[in-house]
Amino acid sequence: MSRPALPGTVAKFRCRPLHEFLFGYLPAAGFESRCSSAGDWSVQPFRCVPICGQPTGRGVEFIRNGNMSTSAADFPWHVTVYDKATPKNVKQICGGTLISTKYFVSAAHCFHNGKTAFPASRYVAGFGKVKRSANDTEPTEQFRETSKIFTNGYKGARELHSNDIALVELKEDVDITSWTMPVCVDWGLELPDLQHGEKGAVVGFGGERPTKELHFALLPFAKSDECRKNVSDILAVFNKLKDKFCIGFVNRTQVSKGDSGGGIAFPSTDRVWFLRGVVSIGDSARTTYSFFTNVTHYVPWMAGIIQRGEVTGRRCGIGGSQSEGSEIHDFPWDVDVFYKQTSSRHPERLQTGALIRPNLAITQSRTVSSTGQPVDLSEYPAAWLWVTPSRNITSIPNPEMTGNVSEVVRVFFPGDVLAASGRLYNLVLLELRQPLQLMPVCLDWTGTTLLQGQHGTVRADG
Repeated sequence: MSRPALPGTVAKFRCRPLHEFLFGYLPAAGFESRCSSAGDWSVQPFRCVPICGQPTGRGVEFIRNGNMSTSAADFPWHVTVYDKATPKNVKQICGGTLISTKYFVSAAHCFHNGKTAFPASRYVAGFGKVKRSANDTEPTEQFRETSKIFTNGYKGARELHSNDIALVELKEDVDITSWTMPVCVDWGLELPDLQHGEKGAVVGFGGERPTKELHFALLPFAKSDECRKNVSDILAVFNKLKDKFCIGFVNRTQVSKGDSGGGIAFPSTDRVWFLRGVVSIGDSARTTYSFFTNVTHYVPWMAGIIQRGEVTGRRCGIGGSQSEGSEIHDFPWDVDVFYKQTSSRHPERLQTGALIRPNLAITQSRTVSSTGQPVDLSEYPAAWLWVTPSRNITSIPNPEMTGNVSEVVRVFFPGDVLAASGRLYNLVLLELRQPLQLMPVCLDWTGTTLLQGQHGTVRADG
């Protein structure tokens, strides 16, 4: 798309391997863009992001506690953190978890002595590795220098290792491969709380004697009351910290010193892995429960640092673009409203609207058809209305056989508001039978946003 193209040229888009549409939403205007006679593309390319939490190695059913990982594809989000303070003796000191191409999560104590934070230039991160030593060359490995290390008020043992979490920025993005992929993060804070006995995967090199190869285990989440009964005396106080949760052990398999900073990921109901905790505190002298920093507690802080659409927690209002040198905007939430003039006719395009939820669109109530006929949607049969992504088409010959098209099942008009205020509100909400696979625009549902001098963009017909 960066090279000049002749008018009439059609560009076809697709995501790169191991990437997907943002939040799984399909592109609003299809997979093609046409170069116009004016030199503008009809639509801008859609956004793709790396697939997260779906390893290409062994599935969940093949995991056994304490097993050696023979392929980095089993847990491609694992990061091996090295201290290169002594160049001739680069040492693995901690683990981490990749959450995007530029950031990984680890423990603050890996980069901080409780009083002083060490410089980012001291560390290097390894990806796609199953060998502990940086000198053991592997065909799947990548190394990246660390650029910045963000902590959140960590003060070490004097505050019981509260806020033991670090967000580490890399100097350069990692390459997404089958052996290096991010885990998912619950940016929208939508996942249910962990339940007692629910098992998550921990990856690391720890143990009484650190191993040379990467190991993994499925360890159970323990509710606070159960943890209080079983945790060792030396660790009992950590059960009171709000930013920690407790993880048990299986067959004497537990986390240890070499695992610090590594993540524990739990599979969702659709078998996608989400980062829920970071190895923080344990007792290497005995087999016991361990404490993990609760990642969910720090999601807003992390999102505020990264400041990228796919990690803000918003699943709306992301992906609008503008053609270079053009006033034309492409918005993925733009929809077209179609209507039938009679029950026997094909739906014809009436006007535009905006998707505000996957199954809810907003548009104007009163309009005029292409033949000049006044139309009031608040009085129109809902079953005669259809909504599609903006496609620049005038009719739908066979809506039942057309993809990403939905019939309207209910029309909402603010009649009660109109009666109370005496004002005319020219809008209706259209409830859709099938959710559209589009990114919705955000709506201030609480009414707390006050516009002060901001500029907006309006899409209008004609």
